[in-house]
Order: sequence, then C-alpha cells, then structure tokens
Amino acid sequence: MHIRLRVLIVNLLLLLILLLQISRPAYAQDNNDNQQPPPSLPDQVRSFINSAGKAVFFLSWPTATYRDVSIGFPTFARDGFEVPLVFSGTGINKYGGSDLHVNLVFCFGYDWKLKDIHWGADNGFVPARFTNEFLAAATVKLITDFANSNPSASGAGNTVARNTARSAPATPPAPIRHPVPINSFPVIPTPRNQTGPGITTGAELLWALDNSLYIPDGDPNAKQIYVIASPCDYYSRQFYAATRPFTSQVQIRWIEMVMPPEKECRSFLGMLARSDSGLLPLAYDTGFQPGPVPPVLQENALRWSTGVENAVSPILRYMLSRYDGPLQYPTLLWVSSRGIEASMRPDDVPSALPKIIASILERPDALSPDPMSRKLMSAQYDFKPADKRAGAKVNGVRLYSMPDERSQVASTLPKDFGYPIHAKAKVNGQTWLELQLAPDPLLPNLYVKEAEVIKVK
Repeated sequence: MHIRLRVLIVNLLLLLILLLQISRPAYAQDNNDNQQPPPSLPDQVRSFINSAGKAVFFLSWPTATYRDVSIGFPTFARDGFEVPLVFSGTGINKYGGSDLHVNLVFCFGYDWKLKDIHWGADNGFVPARFTNEFLAAATVKLITDFANSNPSASGAGNTVARNTARSAPATPPAPIRHPVPINSFPVIPTPRNQTGPGITTGAELLWALDNSLYIPDGDPNAKQIYVIASPCDYYSRQFYAATRPFTSQVQIRWIEMVMPPEKECRSFLGMLARSDSGLLPLAYDTGFQPGPVPPVLQENALRWSTGVENAVSPILRYMLSRYDGPLQYPTLLWVSSRGIEASMRPDDVPSALPKIIASILERPDALSPDPMSRKLMSAQYDFKPADKRAGAKVNGVRLYSMPDERSQVASTLPKDFGYPIHAKAKVNGQTWLELQLAPDPLLPNLYVKEAEVIKVK
C-alpha cells in the first residue's frame, strides 16, 4: 500500500509544480505583507489531488473524513518562499473542534527553483501518522530527483545548457539548538484552551530523565547520556552498534519507547519493568522473543514510558528547533556547562560522540539513582467504569502517566474543557479519574485527581 501511495503522492506533487508555474505571477512579488489571495485549483487538478488527499487522511487519522484541498498563503523569507498545500477534513482536533488539516509545504527560491518539500503542521488531536519519516523522506527524495533531472519542473526560463556550469546549491543552515538551563524557569509556555506540555523547565526535564525506566549501559559513571530509542527502530539498532567502544567513557542510559503496533516492543517494556539485566544486547544485537510478563508490569511500563515521551516531546522540539514532523529515534540528551543539550539521530557517531562526551558535566549524585519508575512498576489499581466528562477547575492541571502524584507528569489539562472519563479508582485515599484524551486505543489514557476537575455531562 505504501508503494502505491508514494506513486500517487509523487504524481500529485508533479501536478502541483506545474500548477505553480502556471500561476506564478500571483506569487511574483516583493517580500512584504501585500499578499494576494492564493490561486484556486482548477477542477480537473482538484479532482486528481482529492484522490490523494483521501489516502493522506486515511493514513493520518483513520476515523476522520477527508473534505477538500486548497493552496494556502505563501510565506516569504530572505532566501525564498514557502507554499503550503492544505488537506482539510473533519474529525477531532487538538482544540476540541472538528476541523482537521495537514500541510504539505513546498519551498522555492526566488529563482523559482524547488528547494525542499516537507510535511508541515497539522492540528490533529494526535499527530498525523501519515507524516512519518519513511514516507516523508521517500516523497521528498523522489520529487527532488525529478526536479533536478527535469529543468521544466524547476521553473520556466531556467533551462541550463549541458555545457553551462551551474552554481552550487546553497547549504541550508543547521537547525539552531537551544540548551535548557537546569532551573525552574519555563522555556516553553502552557497554552490555554488545549492540553499543555508535561515538562516546561530544565529541572522537570532532568527529573524525567533520571526517574525514567532506563537501562544502564556500561559501569556507573559520573558522566551520563540519555538515549530515547526503540529496539524496533533501525536507526536505534545502528546507533547501539556504533556506541559499543564508548561505554567505558560514559554511561549510556537507554529510555525505551514503543513504536505501535509492534507487539514485541510492548512486551519488551514489560520485560524491562521486571529486570533490565542483559536486555540491551538481547534486544539490539541478537534480537529477542518476548517472554511471559505479568500484565500489571507491562501495563505500568507502557504507562510510564509513553508518559515520558508525551512529556518531553514539546520541550525537545524547542531544544532541536524541530516544530514540524515526527521526532526521530535515537534522540540523545546530556548535561553540559550550557544546561541540558539534545541531538537527534547524530551523523557519524564515531566522530560526534567523543565531542559530546567531552562536553558532559560530571554528576556524581546521579551515579546510582533510584528511579521513581522502578518503585511504581508493581502498583495495582482497582478501576471501575465511569462516565461523563471532566475539565480542569483552573488552567494547567497536571495529568499523570499513572494514578499517583509520584509518577511522570505527561501533560496538563485546560480549564473547562471536557474530556471523557473512562474509569475511576481510590488510590491512597484520593479519587483518581482516568481520562481518554485521544481516540487512538494504542495511546494510554492519563490520570487526574478528581478534586482538581469539574465534571460535565
């Protein structure tokens, strides 16, 4: 199915480039705010693109309904401009409404040469699954190769003779990374009228890392690198192999994540909750077969690990300047003199890792921590079905990965915005509500204290 979809999307992109060439006078303007309305799509082009749009929506949000496609307003920068192709539909968006959209962004230079194509923002309650790394990379490569090999697709009047030297393409600037100071000052805001980040400060991020369900790789060391990864991810396995010579210089702490719908990875978290002894080479090197695991361990490990992933994603996007598209495995985090730093899927690990290790500050107090996650793995809860919906009494009420204040804060709840109550339970004398924030059954629910919410019908 992916192969057919790639062919469909590539054809869509070629038609859009042709359309942009036809309508280019509408965009040929100075870099200012005097923008004209974007051109509309001819009926015959719209009909073809809609067939691709339906596939995009189906893979992004299977329960959503595709509606239409349009060309958004261009945005201009010093070295070029971007034109979004907006796929629209109905479903559940992150603001509680029913309008959904996902953007496909075309980047042009002022010479009308196609520079880049990437999946842009979407407003889904859960991120669009279609905009995954494999399909995005394949789409961009295919269309870029076509544009480079077909002068007519790169802009009218730009044909270059075979014996004419071409200027080298400009190297895009590397994303700016933002180290996060280890203090209680928020570096990202908590939005109103929508669920907010579970982590906003460097102190909260470091707590999440130190208390995660990680696997230590190497002897105790005052220098540590946290690696968010998955044994079901090809690049994570490659990174594991490349780091074998460095475990005597730094302790690598692997925070394992689930890649739905991989049942093996879900079972691996349950095995990790029971014991981490010998799991790394079993998972990343020789491969593993999931062993029998008590359901309570697997469920609690899944809750904690996905809670960590939900919590750290917003601040990681800030740190990596990656505001669109999925975060990729492996992602590295470490403490330096600048604060907490991050790197996503570093190139040339044998060269990059020594530089990272040299920058790490020693943390003797973190040599042998006692992660909170380990203390809660055997916890059992007696939940009973519940109904109604719940919204926070004040904006920013904490949502936990488990019904316990000692667990990872995964997100925050907006004021007066109702989410379905799936179940409730008494835990340590407090009533906890299990809220269903997302319709995806693969995403675990989150937990909030009943005293901090208002129930609505």
